[in-house]
Amino acid sequence: MLTKELYLTEPAWPATSDGVFEDGSATMLWNPNLSMADWRREKLRAALKPATALGRLASFAIAVTGAFLWNGFGLVLSITLGVAILGSTALAAIVELEFFATDHVHRRGAKCRLERPGQFFYRSADFMTASSTAYAMASDIIAAVDQLHASPACVWIGRSALREVHLAAWNALLLLDQTRTARDFANQLHAESSVGELRMLVDDALATSDQTTERVLSHLNACVTLAQAWSEKLQRANLNDRAVTVLESLRKLQVVRADVAAESLPQVIFAYITAARDVTNAGPFPWEKPWGVDTASISLVPTCQSKNQFQVN
Repeated sequence: MLTKELYLTEPAWPATSDGVFEDGSATMLWNPNLSMADWRREKLRAALKPATALGRLASFAIAVTGAFLWNGFGLVLSITLGVAILGSTALAAIVELEFFATDHVHRRGAKCRLERPGQFFYRSADFMTASSTAYAMASDIIAAVDQLHASPACVWIGRSALREVHLAAWNALLLLDQTRTARDFANQLHAESSVGELRMLVDDALATSDQTTERVLSHLNACVTLAQAWSEKLQRANLNDRAVTVLESLRKLQVVRADVAAESLPQVIFAYITAARDVTNAGPFPWEKPWGVDTASISLVPTCQSKNQFQVN
Protein backbone atom coordinates (compact mmCIF):
# COMPACT_ATOMS: atom_id res chain seq x y z
CA MET A 1 0.00 0.00 0.00
CA LEU A 2 1.30 3.45 -0.95
CA THR A 3 1.66 5.93 1.89
CA LYS A 4 2.83 9.52 2.21
CA GLU A 5 5.99 10.57 3.94
CA LEU A 6 5.63 12.77 7.00
CA TYR A 7 7.34 15.76 5.46
CA LEU A 8 4.86 15.93 2.58
CA THR A 9 2.29 18.54 3.54
CA GLU A 10 -0.40 20.45 1.72
CA PRO A 11 0.10 24.10 0.76
CA ALA A 12 -0.71 26.62 3.46
CA TRP A 13 -2.63 28.85 1.01
CA PRO A 14 -4.48 27.78 -2.15
CA ALA A 15 -2.90 28.87 -5.40
CA THR A 16 -6.25 29.02 -7.17
CA SER A 17 -9.89 29.32 -6.23
CA ASP A 18 -13.18 29.80 -8.04
CA GLY A 19 -14.78 33.22 -7.90
CA VAL A 20 -18.06 34.75 -9.00
CA PHE A 21 -17.94 37.94 -11.07
CA GLU A 22 -20.37 40.14 -12.94
CA ASP A 23 -19.56 38.26 -16.16
CA GLY A 24 -19.79 34.78 -14.59
CA SER A 25 -17.62 32.32 -12.70
CA ALA A 26 -13.87 32.15 -13.20
CA THR A 27 -10.77 30.56 -11.72
CA MET A 28 -8.44 33.00 -9.99
CA LEU A 29 -4.68 32.61 -9.65
CA TRP A 30 -3.72 34.31 -6.40
CA ASN A 31 -0.60 36.37 -5.88
CA PRO A 32 1.91 34.01 -4.20
CA ASN A 33 3.56 36.94 -2.46
CA LEU A 34 0.48 37.77 -0.37
CA SER A 35 0.92 37.29 3.35
CA MET A 36 -1.62 36.64 6.08
CA ALA A 37 -1.03 40.22 7.23
CA ASP A 38 -2.20 41.41 3.80
CA TRP A 39 -5.39 39.37 4.17
CA ARG A 40 -6.07 40.64 7.67
CA ARG A 41 -5.57 44.21 6.49
CA GLU A 42 -7.99 43.72 3.57
CA LYS A 43 -10.57 42.12 5.84
CA LEU A 44 -10.31 45.00 8.27
CA ARG A 45 -10.71 47.50 5.44
CA ALA A 46 -13.78 45.61 4.18
CA ALA A 47 -15.26 45.53 7.68
CA LEU A 48 -14.79 49.30 8.05
CA LYS A 49 -16.18 50.29 4.67
CA PRO A 50 -18.69 53.18 4.75
CA ALA A 51 -21.89 51.11 4.47
CA THR A 52 -20.99 48.97 7.47
CA ALA A 53 -19.72 51.89 9.53
CA LEU A 54 -22.83 54.00 8.83
CA GLY A 55 -25.09 51.14 9.88
CA ARG A 56 -23.31 50.84 13.20
CA LEU A 57 -23.38 54.60 13.77
CA ALA A 58 -27.09 54.71 12.94
CA SER A 59 -27.92 51.98 15.43
CA PHE A 60 -25.84 53.71 18.11
CA ALA A 61 -27.47 57.09 17.39
CA ILE A 62 -30.99 55.65 17.61
CA ALA A 63 -30.28 53.93 20.91
CA VAL A 64 -28.65 57.06 22.45
CA THR A 65 -31.42 59.37 21.21
CA GLY A 66 -34.07 57.11 22.67
CA ALA A 67 -32.28 56.95 25.99
CA PHE A 68 -32.18 60.77 26.32
CA LEU A 69 -35.48 61.81 24.76
CA TRP A 70 -37.89 59.00 25.51
CA ASN A 71 -38.92 56.83 28.36
CA GLY A 72 -41.09 53.79 28.77
CA PHE A 73 -42.27 52.27 25.51
CA GLY A 74 -40.39 54.80 23.37
CA LEU A 75 -37.13 53.95 25.09
CA VAL A 76 -37.68 50.22 24.63
CA LEU A 77 -38.61 50.73 20.97
CA SER A 78 -35.57 52.87 20.22
CA ILE A 79 -33.18 50.43 21.89
CA THR A 80 -34.82 47.48 20.10
CA LEU A 81 -34.60 49.27 16.75
CA GLY A 82 -30.97 50.18 17.35
CA VAL A 83 -30.07 46.61 18.31
CA ALA A 84 -31.91 45.28 15.22
CA ILE A 85 -30.04 47.62 12.88
CA LEU A 86 -26.74 46.79 14.55
CA GLY A 87 -27.46 43.05 14.34
CA SER A 88 -28.45 43.11 10.68
CA THR A 89 -25.41 45.24 9.82
CA ALA A 90 -23.09 42.92 11.73
CA LEU A 91 -24.62 39.83 10.10
CA ALA A 92 -24.25 41.33 6.63
CA ALA A 93 -20.63 42.22 7.40
CA ILE A 94 -19.87 38.69 8.63
CA VAL A 95 -21.36 37.11 5.51
CA GLU A 96 -19.53 39.53 3.25
CA LEU A 97 -16.22 38.94 5.00
CA GLU A 98 -16.70 35.19 4.68
CA PHE A 99 -16.93 35.43 0.89
CA PHE A 100 -15.11 38.66 0.18
CA ALA A 101 -12.26 36.82 -1.56
CA THR A 102 -14.47 34.92 -4.00
CA ASP A 103 -17.71 36.90 -4.35
CA HIS A 104 -17.09 39.83 -6.66
CA VAL A 105 -20.64 40.67 -7.65
CA HIS A 106 -20.96 44.11 -6.07
CA ARG A 107 -23.66 46.74 -5.95
CA ARG A 108 -23.93 49.08 -8.95
CA GLY A 109 -21.31 46.99 -10.74
CA ALA A 110 -18.41 48.58 -8.87
CA LYS A 111 -15.18 46.62 -8.53
CA CYS A 112 -13.47 46.02 -5.20
CA ARG A 113 -9.81 46.44 -4.35
CA LEU A 114 -9.12 42.75 -4.86
CA GLU A 115 -10.12 42.96 -8.51
CA ARG A 116 -7.20 45.15 -9.47
CA PRO A 117 -5.31 42.97 -11.99
CA GLY A 118 -1.93 41.84 -10.77
CA GLN A 119 -2.33 43.03 -7.19
CA PHE A 120 -4.22 40.18 -5.56
CA PHE A 121 -5.07 37.76 -8.34
CA TYR A 122 -5.32 37.25 -12.08
CA ARG A 123 -8.11 35.67 -14.07
CA SER A 124 -8.21 34.98 -17.78
CA ALA A 125 -10.68 37.83 -18.41
CA ASP A 126 -7.99 40.30 -17.29
CA PHE A 127 -6.16 39.57 -20.57
CA MET A 128 -9.17 39.64 -22.86
CA THR A 129 -8.37 43.15 -24.06
CA ALA A 130 -4.65 42.48 -24.51
CA SER A 131 -4.72 40.06 -27.43
CA SER A 132 -6.13 36.67 -28.33
CA THR A 133 -2.67 35.14 -27.86
CA ALA A 134 -2.24 36.62 -24.39
CA TYR A 135 -5.75 35.59 -23.40
CA ALA A 136 -5.23 31.98 -24.55
CA MET A 137 -1.87 31.66 -22.77
CA ALA A 138 -3.23 33.20 -19.55
CA SER A 139 -6.19 30.81 -19.57
CA ASP A 140 -3.89 27.80 -20.07
CA ILE A 141 -1.47 28.90 -17.35
CA ILE A 142 -4.24 29.36 -14.78
CA ALA A 143 -5.82 26.04 -15.78
CA ALA A 144 -2.47 24.20 -15.45
CA VAL A 145 -1.87 25.46 -11.90
CA ASP A 146 -5.45 24.69 -10.95
CA GLN A 147 -5.20 21.12 -12.30
CA LEU A 148 -1.94 20.50 -10.48
CA HIS A 149 -3.27 21.68 -7.12
CA ALA A 150 -6.54 19.79 -7.58
CA SER A 151 -4.73 16.55 -8.39
CA PRO A 152 -4.56 13.79 -5.72
CA ALA A 153 -0.80 13.82 -6.33
CA CYS A 154 -0.58 17.34 -4.89
CA VAL A 155 -0.29 16.10 -1.31
CA TRP A 156 2.76 14.05 -2.34
CA ILE A 157 4.61 17.10 -3.66
CA GLY A 158 6.70 19.25 -1.35
CA ARG A 159 5.34 22.66 -0.45
CA SER A 160 8.43 24.40 -1.81
CA ALA A 161 8.00 22.76 -5.22
CA LEU A 162 4.34 23.76 -5.37
CA ARG A 163 5.30 27.31 -4.46
CA GLU A 164 7.88 27.36 -7.28
CA VAL A 165 5.17 26.28 -9.73
CA HIS A 166 2.88 28.98 -8.35
CA LEU A 167 5.59 31.63 -8.67
CA ALA A 168 6.50 30.59 -12.22
CA ALA A 169 2.87 30.84 -13.30
CA TRP A 170 2.40 34.20 -11.59
CA ASN A 171 5.56 35.65 -13.14
CA ALA A 172 4.43 34.46 -16.57
CA LEU A 173 1.13 36.29 -16.13
CA LEU A 174 2.98 39.38 -14.94
CA LEU A 175 5.06 39.24 -18.10
CA LEU A 176 1.92 39.00 -20.21
CA ASP A 177 0.38 41.92 -18.34
CA GLN A 178 3.49 44.06 -18.78
CA THR A 179 3.37 43.59 -22.55
CA ARG A 180 -0.11 45.09 -22.75
CA THR A 181 1.16 48.55 -23.72
CA ALA A 182 3.55 47.07 -26.27
CA ARG A 183 0.71 45.08 -27.86
CA ASP A 184 -1.43 48.21 -28.12
CA PHE A 185 1.50 50.02 -29.73
CA ALA A 186 2.04 47.14 -32.15
CA ASN A 187 -1.60 47.35 -33.20
CA GLN A 188 -1.14 51.05 -33.90
CA LEU A 189 1.94 50.33 -35.99
CA HIS A 190 0.04 47.76 -38.03
CA ALA A 191 -2.33 50.53 -39.04
CA GLU A 192 0.57 52.61 -40.40
CA SER A 193 2.08 51.72 -43.77
CA SER A 194 5.25 53.81 -43.46
CA VAL A 195 6.76 52.18 -40.36
CA GLY A 196 7.38 48.68 -41.62
CA GLU A 197 10.82 48.29 -40.07
CA LEU A 198 9.73 49.63 -36.70
CA ARG A 199 6.66 47.39 -36.77
CA MET A 200 8.88 44.38 -37.44
CA LEU A 201 11.13 45.22 -34.49
CA VAL A 202 8.18 45.49 -32.10
CA ASP A 203 6.65 42.29 -33.43
CA ASP A 204 9.92 40.41 -32.96
CA ALA A 205 10.26 41.67 -29.39
CA LEU A 206 6.70 40.59 -28.60
CA ALA A 207 7.30 37.21 -30.23
CA THR A 208 10.37 36.69 -28.05
CA SER A 209 8.37 37.56 -24.94
CA ASP A 210 5.55 35.23 -25.96
CA GLN A 211 8.02 32.41 -26.61
CA THR A 212 9.26 32.79 -23.05
CA THR A 213 5.70 32.56 -21.76
CA GLU A 214 5.01 29.56 -23.98
CA ARG A 215 8.05 27.76 -22.58
CA VAL A 216 6.80 28.42 -19.04
CA LEU A 217 3.40 27.04 -20.05
CA SER A 218 5.05 23.97 -21.56
CA HIS A 219 6.92 23.30 -18.30
CA LEU A 220 3.72 23.75 -16.30
CA ASN A 221 1.90 21.29 -18.55
CA ALA A 222 4.75 18.82 -18.03
CA CYS A 223 4.24 19.14 -14.26
CA VAL A 224 0.53 18.47 -14.72
CA THR A 225 1.27 15.41 -16.88
CA LEU A 226 3.58 14.00 -14.20
CA ALA A 227 0.99 14.61 -11.50
CA GLN A 228 -1.70 12.92 -13.58
CA ALA A 229 0.53 9.89 -14.14
CA TRP A 230 1.13 9.57 -10.41
CA SER A 231 -2.58 10.05 -9.69
CA GLU A 232 -3.42 7.18 -12.06
CA LYS A 233 -0.85 4.98 -10.36
CA LEU A 234 -2.30 5.90 -6.97
CA GLN A 235 -5.76 5.00 -8.21
CA ARG A 236 -4.56 1.62 -9.51
CA ALA A 237 -2.77 0.93 -6.25
CA ASN A 238 -5.90 1.85 -4.32
CA LEU A 239 -8.01 -0.46 -6.49
CA ASN A 240 -5.51 -3.27 -5.98
CA ASP A 241 -5.61 -2.79 -2.22
CA ARG A 242 -9.39 -2.81 -2.23
CA ALA A 243 -9.48 -5.93 -4.42
CA VAL A 244 -7.18 -7.77 -2.02
CA THR A 245 -9.38 -6.77 0.90
CA VAL A 246 -12.58 -7.84 -0.85
CA LEU A 247 -11.16 -11.18 -1.97
CA GLU A 248 -9.87 -11.90 1.52
CA SER A 249 -13.26 -11.13 3.04
CA LEU A 250 -14.97 -13.39 0.51
CA ARG A 251 -12.65 -16.25 1.38
CA LYS A 252 -13.49 -15.87 5.05
CA LEU A 253 -17.20 -15.53 4.40
CA GLN A 254 -19.30 -18.48 5.63
CA VAL A 255 -21.56 -18.94 2.65
CA VAL A 256 -24.97 -20.35 3.57
CA ARG A 257 -26.03 -23.10 1.17
CA ALA A 258 -29.33 -21.46 0.32
CA ASP A 259 -29.70 -23.70 -2.74
CA VAL A 260 -29.66 -26.83 -0.57
CA ALA A 261 -32.32 -25.37 1.73
CA ALA A 262 -34.50 -24.45 -1.25
CA GLU A 263 -34.02 -27.74 -3.06
CA SER A 264 -36.79 -29.54 -1.12
CA LEU A 265 -39.35 -26.70 -1.35
CA PRO A 266 -40.99 -27.88 -4.62
CA GLN A 267 -41.55 -31.33 -3.08
CA VAL A 268 -43.20 -29.78 -0.01
CA ILE A 269 -45.49 -27.56 -2.09
CA PHE A 270 -46.31 -30.53 -4.37
CA ALA A 271 -47.39 -32.55 -1.37
CA TYR A 272 -49.78 -29.81 -0.21
CA ILE A 273 -51.23 -29.32 -3.69
CA THR A 274 -51.80 -33.02 -4.35
CA ALA A 275 -53.38 -33.41 -0.93
CA ALA A 276 -55.78 -30.57 -1.70
CA ARG A 277 -56.56 -32.18 -5.04
CA ASP A 278 -57.39 -35.50 -3.41
CA VAL A 279 -59.58 -33.90 -0.74
CA THR A 280 -61.61 -31.98 -3.31
CA ASN A 281 -61.73 -34.81 -5.87
CA ALA A 282 -60.46 -32.34 -8.45
CA GLY A 283 -58.94 -35.02 -10.60
CA PRO A 284 -55.45 -35.21 -12.01
CA PHE A 285 -53.45 -32.19 -13.15
CA PRO A 286 -52.85 -31.73 -16.88
CA TRP A 287 -49.35 -33.15 -16.66
CA GLU A 288 -50.77 -36.26 -14.95
CA LYS A 289 -53.49 -37.02 -17.57
CA PRO A 290 -52.93 -39.30 -20.59
CA TRP A 291 -52.22 -37.63 -23.91
CA GLY A 292 -55.28 -36.64 -25.96
CA VAL A 293 -57.62 -35.90 -23.05
CA ASP A 294 -59.32 -32.50 -23.27
CA THR A 295 -58.47 -30.64 -20.09
CA ALA A 296 -60.37 -27.51 -21.05
CA SER A 297 -63.67 -29.11 -20.01
CA ILE A 298 -62.49 -29.58 -16.45
CA SER A 299 -63.70 -26.86 -14.12
CA LEU A 300 -63.39 -26.56 -10.42
CA VAL A 301 -66.50 -25.12 -8.78
CA PRO A 302 -66.07 -25.54 -5.05
CA THR A 303 -69.27 -25.67 -3.04
CA CYS A 304 -69.11 -25.70 0.70
CA GLN A 305 -70.68 -28.85 2.19
CA SER A 306 -68.97 -28.76 5.47
CA LYS A 307 -66.10 -27.08 7.18
CA ASN A 308 -63.47 -29.31 5.60
CA GLN A 309 -65.14 -30.62 2.39
CA PHE A 310 -65.56 -29.23 -1.11
CA GLN A 311 -67.56 -30.70 -4.05
CA VAL A 312 -66.51 -30.40 -7.67
CA ASN A 313 -69.25 -30.08 -10.32
